[in-house]
Amino acid sequence: MFQQEDFDNLAELTPNVLTCDYTVSLTDEHLNFFTNRWKHLTLLPGWHEDEPRMWVPVLGTQLTKLVIQATVLTAACGYLSSPTAFSSLKTLIIQDGCVDYTNITQLETISKVCPSLTSLSFEIQELPDEDMDLGALQPAPLVTSLSIFNVEPEACAGVWCKYLELKYPNITSLTVSFDGDASYNTLADTTSTLYTLVTSLNDLDALHLDLSDVYSPDSIVFDALEFPRLRQWLNGKSRLSSFSWRCPHTTHESSTDVNHYTMTSIDTLNRLSSLKQDIYDPQDRLMLDCLTLPIELPAPISLFESLVTLDICVLEKSQHLHLDLADLLLRMPNLLHLALKKFSLYDTQNAGGRLAHPHPLTTLHLTETHVITQNIPEPFTLDLTPIVNSCPHLDQLLLHRFNGHRLLIDSPQHSFSRLSLNGAASSDFKEDHVTLILNGKPSSTANAPSSVIKCKAVGKFDRKLCVCMT
Repeated sequence: MFQQEDFDNLAELTPNVLTCDYTVSLTDEHLNFFTNRWKHLTLLPGWHEDEPRMWVPVLGTQLTKLVIQATVLTAACGYLSSPTAFSSLKTLIIQDGCVDYTNITQLETISKVCPSLTSLSFEIQELPDEDMDLGALQPAPLVTSLSIFNVEPEACAGVWCKYLELKYPNITSLTVSFDGDASYNTLADTTSTLYTLVTSLNDLDALHLDLSDVYSPDSIVFDALEFPRLRQWLNGKSRLSSFSWRCPHTTHESSTDVNHYTMTSIDTLNRLSSLKQDIYDPQDRLMLDCLTLPIELPAPISLFESLVTLDICVLEKSQHLHLDLADLLLRMPNLLHLALKKFSLYDTQNAGGRLAHPHPLTTLHLTETHVITQNIPEPFTLDLTPIVNSCPHLDQLLLHRFNGHRLLIDSPQHSFSRLSLNGAASSDFKEDHVTLILNGKPSSTANAPSSVIKCKAVGKFDRKLCVCMT
């Protein structure tokens, strides 16, 4: 247990600490008081409970990032020593609760006391003050990243959307996640919607929409987005380079309208550098074809040369989709970051022969992966050796909830900065029973009875492994 005395000693030994956080248990009611111990903090630890009157006058002007509840933020603004007390603040994340929600008046105060703010996150749950004079607003031109969470569609449409459009005209990155428990059936105000907000942002480069908490295909979320028009804009006039689409998780079997789940076209995929998307329905042929149609050798002209980041999750209705990892990399020759969830991978033993040239992939994250032999998903061996050897810059490998029997990597000249084995979907695979051989001599691991990873070096383990160094 981390005692108060230990905490005091740590602060005395590290007077110039800029950030501090930890995950040990806190039982001493005085342990969370820290303001007078570290004078140079630029980020408050998540566990602190100091009252605003203690930390605002001392640290307010030097903080660069702040995560704070709406009620505490209101109190903090009452202890400001100057009109620009948070003069260095770049990132502000407001965590709302059931007592107090972010409102327009509060955002106007934030705009004044945080003149350097560039990134803002908050929730929209309540209707704003309809009497506000939007024509008198002073824009916040430095804010370029806006994240709005747990959006209540009825509350957001109308005045809220118009306010955001006028207040933050220079947004380049917009993230919106929706509250799945919408309490309204229709939008009362459609003069300004999330669609009009999105399309009004001339500098918008990244759009991230999360509808994963929406379970009804008739939700007013689709009205707030003006869904058909938004999809048409996305695949037509938009100049986005990054797009994320976490689609609704509807359980209505009667819903056959796949239009609520598919957003991107081939042309859009060709110009995006980053794509995160759920595949909900087997009818989503566009994404399935892009990922799974076989490639004939010699390899054709690359389909998606712009893609640098790809994150695809298969939802339950589609079950596990079959995928050839080597074919996917051939389609995306400049891909650096790849995350796949709930895919069944074909045997990769011949991948090295098809990937004739080194691929620049740096991060590979596989979650709930099956291995297919003769088109039958079974818990067989996943041999990633050909993929690793064909990707000399692969720096991070994350394998979570692996549904297989064995994992093999025989790459004695390859180094990882991070290796993560977390959980298992199959009782045959134990992440703590993997043998790691560092700086080992080249030898075959094909007949090894258990999982073996042979490489030159690993910078960080996320799980405890059985390590054998030779």
